[in-house]
Amino acid sequence: MSALYVFALTRDVPAPFEFDGHRIEFLGFSGLGAAVERVAVRPQVSEAALRMQHEIVMRISSYVNDLLPARFGAFVDDRELEEILAIRREVIQEALDLVHGRVQMTIRIRDNASPADRPDVARSGAATSGTAYLQARRAAAARTVPPGAAPMMAAVCHLVAAERAENGQGRSAASIYHLIERRHVNQYRAALATVQSSIVTVSGPWPPFAFTPDLWP
Repeated sequence: MSALYVFALTRDVPAPFEFDGHRIEFLGFSGLGAAVERVAVRPQVSEAALRMQHEIVMRISSYVNDLLPARFGAFVDDRELEEILAIRREVIQEALDLVHGRVQMTIRIRDNASPADRPDVARSGAATSGTAYLQARRAAAARTVPPGAAPMMAAVCHLVAAERAENGQGRSAASIYHLIERRHVNQYRAALATVQSSIVTVSGPWPPFAFTPDLWP
């Protein structure tokens, strides 16, 4: 008996497509959609599985206008998916409104501070509304942006619709996620080019991985 592995939530419900042996179909639920694959068991966590999920979400983004990528392991049956979408409809719709026409850019900064010196990263958890979710994300960003990132933040603040930040572990990168208009990608990169350093990398545009509410059991 198969269940649904959810890759993303959408508004659009296009025709199914196949990618590297995976058949992705789109299910509609009263104005919301879900990009899913019917599978027998939950995929095991591995680097290969994570990379494949990323590639599938990237492919889905070429089929739909707006999407909210699901976290790895979103494995439910049809009834559970319909219930989640019904219960969290407001949060999902507000998040889809936020990402409409926008993409994620990611700034990574190598950080030499010890883990004990880093503040805890606030998690949004099960926000009761889209507004509460966004407020939690802004609070997390305010606590975790590395001090050295200030010039970069100032350089692109006029282009940023939403922001999230989190600290890495050990000497791994601190990450800043920016949601920007798709048409502003080149402008965003040009603005950062004036303040970048050897410890900073910028990537994107990506689907809005960092701006999806936590919906899954």
